Parts: sequence; C-alpha cells; structure tokens
Amino acid sequence: MAQRKRRRHKKERLKFTTKKESLWGYGAVALDIAAIVVFFSALGMSVSASGDANTYLGSRGVGALLLAIAGVVIGMQGMRQKDVFLFIPKVGTIAGMIITLFLLALYIVGMVL
Repeated sequence: MAQRKRRRHKKERLKFTTKKESLWGYGAVALDIAAIVVFFSALGMSVSASGDANTYLGSRGVGALLLAIAGVVIGMQGMRQKDVFLFIPKVGTIAGMIITLFLLALYIVGMVL
C-alpha cells in the first residue's frame, strides 16, 4: 500500500534562515506612531481651544507631516537592506504614506476653504 504523506501545519515546518529584522523598519514604524500622536495631541488642543489655536498648534501639524515623511524615507531605506525580513519596513513605509497623504489632503482642504 502506498503510504500517505502526512500534511504538516505551518507551525510544524521549520525554516532556517540568516535573515534578520530591519532596525530601519522599526524606526519607520516608530516615526509613524509619533506622527499620529503629535497630530492627535494638536487636534485635541485645537478642539479644547474651540478652533482658535495659535501658530504653535499649526507648527505641530507640520511637525507631524515631517515625521510621517521621515517614516516613509526610513522605511524605504529598510527595504533596500539585504537579508532582512521586509514585513516591518513595508508596514512602516505604507503607514507613513497613508499618514502623509491624509495630512497633505487636510492642509490642502484647509487652504482652499
């Protein structure tokens, strides 16, 4: 009789690799989280001031935009490294792009209206 091959679950398979985690990718994710925190803190301060905020809060928003752009650049540097897992740098780059596009759209709408 033919022997049946036993199907293994993913957890039972072993993968031996020399790849490592990208520190650039973790830096990109950290910058993206910092951009979100800065934006929401500026938003909260603006809401508590009933929309009459000073230029300090506007500069905080620009700072959040710069942090998001830096997250995109650093994430792309992480994807250029050799022998690293690409999941974390991709997450940092894509999240940074989404945050950057959101903040740019917010500023453009603010200038037009």
